[in-house]
Amino acid sequence: MEIINEEKLRPVITSKQVVIENRPITNVIYDDDGDWLFFHADTIKEADAFILSIEQIINHDKTLLSLPDMKLGERVKRLNIDDIWEKY
Repeated sequence: MEIINEEKLRPVITSKQVVIENRPITNVIYDDDGDWLFFHADTIKEADAFILSIEQIINHDKTLLSLPDMKLGERVKRLNIDDIWEKY
């Protein structure tokens, strides 16, 4: 994932499972609106949502730097933090 300086403060959506419970990010979505979502599981409750910046989420999980180039509407997943990202 290449980050341009202007993008570092861009908000992303994640979850309390990632931020508070420190569970690994296993699902990444670059939705049709251009929003980034970083989750441990496929679905979460709205009440579990957290907003961080791109810089904060990468500082939380440096393995996100290995994300493949993604286009709007694409999703990637992995089984655990050591696996390779796969589009689905």
